[in-house]
Amino acid sequence: MKKIFLDGTDIILDTPYNPDEVRALKNGIKNARWDRLSRVWRIPVSEIQSALEFANSWEIHVDSDLASLELPKHPIGDVSIKQKNDKIIISLPYDEVKIDYIKTISGIQWDTTSKNWVAPFSSVKEVIRWAEKFDIPVPDHINDQVQIEQQHEDYSIHLSKATDAKIDVPNLQMELYPYQRAGVLYASEKRRCFIADEMGLGKSLQAIATVEYTNNYPALIVCPSSLLHDWANKINDALPERTITIIEGRGTTPDISTDFAIIGYPNISHHKTGLAKANFSSAIFDESHYCKNKDAQRTKAAKFIASKIPEDGTVLLLTGTPITNKPAEYGPQLQIIDQIDKFGGLWGFYRRYCDAFRDSWGHWHIDGASNLSELQNNLRKNCYIRREKEEVLPDLPPVTYNTISTVMSPKHQKEYNRAVHDLLEWYAEQKEMLAMREGTNPTAARIKAHFATQNYETLIQMTALRMIVARAKIDAALEWVKSANEQGNKVVIAAHHREIVQTLANETGGLQIIGGQDPKVTEADKAKFMNDPDCMNITISVTAAGHGHTLTAAQHMLMVEPPWTPALYRQTVARIHRIGQSDHVTIHNLVVPNSIDTHVYRRLHEKMQNTDPAISENPDVTELIEFLM
Repeated sequence: MKKIFLDGTDIILDTPYNPDEVRALKNGIKNARWDRLSRVWRIPVSEIQSALEFANSWEIHVDSDLASLELPKHPIGDVSIKQKNDKIIISLPYDEVKIDYIKTISGIQWDTTSKNWVAPFSSVKEVIRWAEKFDIPVPDHINDQVQIEQQHEDYSIHLSKATDAKIDVPNLQMELYPYQRAGVLYASEKRRCFIADEMGLGKSLQAIATVEYTNNYPALIVCPSSLLHDWANKINDALPERTITIIEGRGTTPDISTDFAIIGYPNISHHKTGLAKANFSSAIFDESHYCKNKDAQRTKAAKFIASKIPEDGTVLLLTGTPITNKPAEYGPQLQIIDQIDKFGGLWGFYRRYCDAFRDSWGHWHIDGASNLSELQNNLRKNCYIRREKEEVLPDLPPVTYNTISTVMSPKHQKEYNRAVHDLLEWYAEQKEMLAMREGTNPTAARIKAHFATQNYETLIQMTALRMIVARAKIDAALEWVKSANEQGNKVVIAAHHREIVQTLANETGGLQIIGGQDPKVTEADKAKFMNDPDCMNITISVTAAGHGHTLTAAQHMLMVEPPWTPALYRQTVARIHRIGQSDHVTIHNLVVPNSIDTHVYRRLHEKMQNTDPAISENPDVTELIEFLM
């Protein structure tokens, strides 16, 4: 006998197989499922009305308990869908099936206060698909918004991949490449977003230009400590009329009356209260993956500071590698730019995109990855722009030169100052002694010697100063190389002194090309660097590696210590910019301003001006000179 009856929270339909009846069942009762073990159909009790109508149509006996069942009215009431600002509010009585499906909507969260489901309006199409599945009416004005939202989404995704835009940034003294103009436009429209271009494409300049384009001053810049003065130099180059404060140490937070304030990550937790009160209209977090750990003090400080930026202000995250190990690292950064709600909140993000689960001990695991295509799409339509070099190669010259400014630690600065004083005194004493032997005026000789050394003409030959400066740059060099490697970039590190070459090589993987090295070892190190994708760095001597070595597996060279002559500088650069190199390359010059570094680069500049026009009618060092000076 065919029958239908109640069993716990399910309605059971027990009937012999009839293809017409099965077809009608599937079309007439949503979420009916076949129980292979018991060989019956199971129907959610919430579908009781449809089940009774089906039983009546097919002359199926209805059990009396089921026939008399009246479901209580849920305290929330009927299902409803409403719009409130940029959110969609769904009121839904408990229904396991509907809830299982509703959880698949991007960014949806359960609001424990209102007892409603809340989805970002950017997920309106998914909400409508869910509603259609369960025959839930959607207000007309929400349906009308779907086409508008689709157009907005398409525009945002297009803009996040754009390589040109027609904008003009007032007062900017540096010309933007076309793709950089597109980046400024995207950031200016979104206001809170990642600029995640591949390394070497000028994220810093795009961020500076965005602040100027939106006129969101004053602006705070948070960066690795080694880049404080580099950022100051970049601002001076791009916007020389703008004023700058550099916050170093952990004293009292200064009153900030300048256009830009720059602080290192190690100090933002100490200064977070003072910075939050400074009424910044913009905040730029350089190398934002420094804030990938939600429990780190600097991440908490960054979120606190960013939360004080006004709604019409700008918060930018700059990084070529927003995540280094797992999608979960996006979460805290999305909180900083106040975009996490569009991804379901932090734990909603973890569950949907990190395959989060709780183990038998009650511990959450967020190390997985899931729905990554959807994640990339949602990032781009909401808060993410990224271009890679191969996309913008037509805009780039074969080689670009980038100056990275850093400063000496107090210890190295003291040692450097003492060395300068000692060398000046030594040179003056030599001149004085020579004058006495020659019978001329020793006092006049000392004075002349003093003035001669002001131009560093003698100190050029003094390797002690270059060695001190090179040692002072090691930590900054290693930090820069680590960041480059995390972004998937191989690096050739160039230095002059043997001690510096070996120190850098030992800290970056051990591969090196240096004078006196066994040729077999040199060839083995080169081959490993060129062919092993896991070998990210090789350190070379600018004299020993100046000829005959091909290192085109890298598109980035960090010049820690430059050679003295233009010819040797070009020969060093040619290790990565030579036949066989199909990609754009960038030479990063690590410089300590107001040190012998300044003089070395000035001398390179002068020599290039004097020699290159004589070598070629189209000298190719103009850009180098501009960057170095």
